[in-house]
Amino acid sequence: MDEATYKVWWPLHIRAAKGETLNAEEQAIYEAGCRTLDAEERSDGRLEELRQARQRTEELETKRVRLQTRYENLRAEIAELETHLSEPIRQALGVKAS
Repeated sequence: MDEATYKVWWPLHIRAAKGETLNAEEQAIYEAGCRTLDAEERSDGRLEELRQARQRTEELETKRVRLQTRYENLRAEIAELETHLSEPIRQALGVKAS
């Protein structure tokens, strides 16, 4: 809610909180302001959830990259070791010729 709207809404809020009756126009303005503030409050909570989800995603991406690198290194090591196997052992293990 912008400052100008808030300046209109706040006195209505005080009056409503005191139990005063607002006319139809004032009531509509007051209720619209309440909805706006409620929506902003819910949005703030959702923003924190979003921040946390983004942080967790970044952490998981870092881990994924690290694991992918490890996987590729192990595959290369295995391929290197397989080049030293005899043909019968290669066939028994199902190693394809490279």
